[in-house]
Amino acid sequence: MAKRSTEEDPVAGLSALAALAGPSRPRDFEVPRQDLPKLAQANAERPPAKSNPRPAPPDVVLELLEEMW
Repeated sequence: MAKRSTEEDPVAGLSALAALAGPSRPRDFEVPRQDLPKLAQANAERPPAKSNPRPAPPDVVLELLEEMW
């Protein structure tokens, strides 16, 4: 079976591009799941999160981190 080029398979192309960036999930960096609430709180307190046009309170950040984990 012939391998499809990334032009023919955009999902494969995007996956290949993402693989170049290396680990991207908290667990890839050995972050324990139980630390996610503390990370969410710390992230929500950072100036970039506070100046974001869309609110980023700790519960929203935690939900995102849990989905990523």
